[in-house]
Amino acid sequence: MNLYSLRKTPYILLLFIAFCFYSFVFSPDSVDPYNPEQIRHKLNLALNNAQTEPDKSYRIIEESIALAEKSKDRPTVHVGYITKGKYFLLFHQYDEALLAFNQAYINAMESGIELQMLEAVRLLSEVHIVKDFKNESLEYLYKGLNLSQMLNNHEGMAWYLIQIPDIEFAVGNIVPAMKSAIQAKEYFESQKDTVGQVQTLLLMGKIYNRMGNLSTSRKHVEHANSLIKDGNYPLLLGATHEVMSEILVSEKKYYDAEVNLKKAIEIVEPLDSKEFNRLKSFLGELMTLNKKYHEANTILHEVLKSQKGLSDIAGKAHTHYRIANLHRLTHQPQQAVAAFNSCIEHANSIGLNDLLRVAYKGLSQVLGEVGNHREAYLNLLRYTRITDSLFNAQVISEASKVEEKAILNQQQQEMLIKEMELKKGKELISQQKQKQTLLILVIVLFFVIIVFVVRGFIQNRRANLVLATQKGELEKQKSIAESRTRELTDSMNYAKYIQQAILRASLSLRTSFPESFIVFIPRDIVSGDFYWSKEKNGRILFALADCTGHGVPGALMSIVGTYGLNNLVSDLNIANPGEILNRINYIFEDSIEQQKGFEIFDGMDIAFCSYNPKSRELKYAGANIPLYIIRSSDLPQPSNTIVSKGKNHALYQIRPNKQSIGSHIETVPFVTHSVSLIENDIIYLFSDGFADQFGGPDGRKFMTGQLHKLICDLAEVPLSEHKQNIEKTFYCWKGNGKQVDDVSFIGIKICGDSAKS
Repeated sequence: MNLYSLRKTPYILLLFIAFCFYSFVFSPDSVDPYNPEQIRHKLNLALNNAQTEPDKSYRIIEESIALAEKSKDRPTVHVGYITKGKYFLLFHQYDEALLAFNQAYINAMESGIELQMLEAVRLLSEVHIVKDFKNESLEYLYKGLNLSQMLNNHEGMAWYLIQIPDIEFAVGNIVPAMKSAIQAKEYFESQKDTVGQVQTLLLMGKIYNRMGNLSTSRKHVEHANSLIKDGNYPLLLGATHEVMSEILVSEKKYYDAEVNLKKAIEIVEPLDSKEFNRLKSFLGELMTLNKKYHEANTILHEVLKSQKGLSDIAGKAHTHYRIANLHRLTHQPQQAVAAFNSCIEHANSIGLNDLLRVAYKGLSQVLGEVGNHREAYLNLLRYTRITDSLFNAQVISEASKVEEKAILNQQQQEMLIKEMELKKGKELISQQKQKQTLLILVIVLFFVIIVFVVRGFIQNRRANLVLATQKGELEKQKSIAESRTRELTDSMNYAKYIQQAILRASLSLRTSFPESFIVFIPRDIVSGDFYWSKEKNGRILFALADCTGHGVPGALMSIVGTYGLNNLVSDLNIANPGEILNRINYIFEDSIEQQKGFEIFDGMDIAFCSYNPKSRELKYAGANIPLYIIRSSDLPQPSNTIVSKGKNHALYQIRPNKQSIGSHIETVPFVTHSVSLIENDIIYLFSDGFADQFGGPDGRKFMTGQLHKLICDLAEVPLSEHKQNIEKTFYCWKGNGKQVDDVSFIGIKICGDSAKS
């Protein structure tokens, strides 16, 4: 080392020390240590400046979230995602806002901060409502209501109690809408919240109007109007006129409805553009009802043009429906079909089931008028299915309860009037007693005359009473005879709704097996066939049964069968198919008592299956109904009995016990068969109604062999087409002939994720 190098060493050391000092002093951590209050302040400023400096504001929001996440400051991370979502809302970027609010909700759940969860759920609910995602919004609305109640957050409870019944009603869920509205009404009355009470009363008025109970609907609207008549509530006043217009339309008082609706439009126009367009669209419908077709066409197309700039899918759907109906009435089928399809597309996208229902009906009518009967029939089927799902036995039962309550209130009012009349009578008697002394003198003087008058009056009265009694008895007997005829028909139809409700309540096949279908074609109003399923202890239990007979006798037997299955599986916790059938055989024998000379040869054929989705093991026992399995021909055989072969598949049969349930003859225990299923196997269960059906060109039975071939051939097409092919084949074979028995099928395809435990 030379002298020059030694002289440089001190300078090098000094430079190194200076560099280290600079790096320490001016490092990011020392210059700008993490400060959550400062981060939140930046987020607030960024949101305030978003309109003028969008790019800079977004960058600040992203950087703030990153800093908070790096510091594991979950509360500030939540504020960051909430700010990010509100930023996107300013620019109507709703999908991005939903993503940000969902990230805020997940962060709040992980941190366990319930107030932040409530804030995120509220914003998620609001964005879903703005986007008209009605069905999706209900999940968040109920979640938010539960959180608000748990945290005793009255502002949140009030908001959710207004939104939930309104959305339930919009998607056609009448019973949940009514229950939620009653809950809201009780809450707002307890809080003395006039606005909430009025909104709830108006919604209940709409619900009663939908149910056809117009008098109760009008009472709710009049009550709402009495609460706001002395206050400054312009939007509520407009809504009151709107609902009253709907009631008047139901009463076919179109002129009065138009007067009320125009008042609502005048009030709402400067306050709410979306509601203004909806009301004008309703006015177009009124013009159509009044046969002012030209005015209706002008109004509806003006509204549709205005709605294009608004995110109001529901409003557009209703306007398209009204335009379609106008074209239908003015005999413009092509325009009507296009408008109905637009309505269906919009309504389907946000789950407006009731509007979807009437749109399918209108489209069916137009297609029928132009001769497109096939499409007309398919749309009529869609209308029927939605109608059955919305107005089932449960809805009818709830509606009956509402009517019974209304009748009870009316009777209470009548009793109150009678009590008032009685009180008035007592006061009159008291006044008469004061004049008793004078009256006695008059009575003595005219006693003889009064005796004769009273005697004649009593005789006439007795004669009139006898005549009135005889007339009343005749009228009563006539009324009884007429009402019994009506009641018999009504009871049969009501029994149909009850049986349909029982079947829907028993069946969760689509949940357990996404690739599955049911064909159910009763011969009469009610059916002797039934299907059943339930999940129990990780296994999926399902059955198809054919009770002796059809109509009312068969339906009664099906109730015994459904009750027996539910009791054995739910209460006694039995899942082995053979044991299930042995036990239900005992239930039938015990329920249908036999006496010598009065034997009842009624019973039930059934196929009962228990499926383990993890091992794909299927256990089966049957009483006269076999189990069929469709499997690829090059795979191992599930059974030695092959009943039909197709191009690439074979139909295998697993035989049942040749005895019925409840046959009251010498029986043997039912055998449980076990089969290992393979992916893409198809299970079939069906009753004998199809095979026994007379029809075709020669009027003969369809026969079991021909049915086996039909099912085997269907293996070559997707399962989604099986149901349609079976129904089409049945109706084509039957033609105009009479159906001889109930027809039922269950089809299930085993997929990689076919069953959800």
